[in-house]
Amino acid sequence: MSNRGKRGREELLDTIEQNEVLNQISRLQYKYKEVILLYYYQELKVSEIAEILNISEGTIKMRLNRARKKLGESLSEVSIYG
Repeated sequence: MSNRGKRGREELLDTIEQNEVLNQISRLQYKYKEVILLYYYQELKVSEIAEILNISEGTIKMRLNRARKKLGESLSEVSIYG
C-alpha cells in the first residue's frame, strides 16, 4: 500500500474512532457529558467550569474522573480502545 493509501486509511480510522467517542459521550449522564464537553471540547479549565456550573472544583474533578472511567468502559465494550 502506498503512503497516500496508508495515510487515507489512518485518517478514516481516526474519523471512525472520533465518531465513536462522541457517540459514547452522548450516552453519558448529562452531568458527566457537560463536564467532558466543557473540558475537552471547549478547552475550559476546571476552575472555569466550576464557576460556570456554580459547583466546586472538587466536584468537577470527580465528575471528570467518573466520566473518563465510564467512557473507557464503554469504549472497551465496542473494542476501540480496549
